Amino acid sequence: SVHSHSGTPTAARVSDGRRRRGWERLRQRRRGAWPGALEETTQDLMSFAKKLQTHRPQSWSALPSDLAGLVLRRLPSHADHVRFADVCHHWRFSRQEHCLPPPLPWLAFPDGTFFGLPCREGAKESFKLHSSANYCISCGDWLAFAQNGTCFLMDPFSEITLTLPNLSSFCLVDEPVGIINGRDVLDEDMSGSLLQMDTAISLRKVIRCSELVVAAIVEIGPLRTVAYCQPGSTSWLVSELGSIGSVIDMMFYEGMLYVIDEFNDLLAINVREDNDNGKLRVSWIERLLDGAPCVLKLIQGGISYFESYLVESHGALLLVQRTIFGECDNNTIGGIKPVGIEFEVCQPDFQSRSWVKVSSVG
Repeated sequence: SVHSHSGTPTAARVSDGRRRRGWERLRQRRRGAWPGALEETTQDLMSFAKKLQTHRPQSWSALPSDLAGLVLRRLPSHADHVRFADVCHHWRFSRQEHCLPPPLPWLAFPDGTFFGLPCREGAKESFKLHSSANYCISCGDWLAFAQNGTCFLMDPFSEITLTLPNLSSFCLVDEPVGIINGRDVLDEDMSGSLLQMDTAISLRKVIRCSELVVAAIVEIGPLRTVAYCQPGSTSWLVSELGSIGSVIDMMFYEGMLYVIDEFNDLLAINVREDNDNGKLRVSWIERLLDGAPCVLKLIQGGISYFESYLVESHGALLLVQRTIFGECDNNTIGGIKPVGIEFEVCQPDFQSRSWVKVSSVG
């Protein structure tokens, strides 16, 4: 027999009946058959429906920014990011608002066609933006256009533009004559005579350093140097740095502008907006490294072409030296047939003030 704590059979039957009724109520509640639970569930559903009617987006363009970010992070292809931003202004803003992993570089062709590296086997990414046709230089996320002297930068995806000075309007920038740790001083006579020439400057590279500073490698006659401007300003500010060695490449890295000259010397340039008059000025120029050793490599009956440029890899500043080997061939355009290419990579050693070759950048 079953006994309760009271020790009487009656108490045991009452307790057992309460258990059965309790289990029955629980099963009914789970099935929603219990009247109180059914009423409570119905009220919750009605409340939820009202919230949906209140907060439901009127259109896909009203997709909340946080949800847009979740969608973007699940799109592996940069082309999908571009298509996402092309839907509407709100989605484009959401793409700009969220910090996404940097995409692999794209190849931009003069007709506005973009090609990307495949993100999965057999998949090719390409699309065409007609507004990007006839650009002259690519610079990060921007394309530079130079037409009949006018010059501007444009984001090919948002089509935001930044107006730059006319290529025929330039003057000398305010900068120190001496270079810290430099071998020479800037040649004011050479630069001054070149700036008096009735000619326009030619752009070779453009970098948007910040919202207030745009830097460019320019050619003015035989002078290849650096020029600066502020978006919306009326004149380029030309540096005399090219008077002691043609500027080959430049990069904006960790808040500083770095350039290499024809000797592969690495120089740092501090260019800022003057607090007094709002104009750009160069506070100082410092030569950080001596030129990297360049070993002349020749092939029998051929020629070699050398080129150096700065890159950033895994947060490190690197110097890449490219050598292209060619053979004389009258049947090839230009009379030179490429037959080989080699790369050497160097990293800066600021203690020894020299470039050091590296065997891996992974």
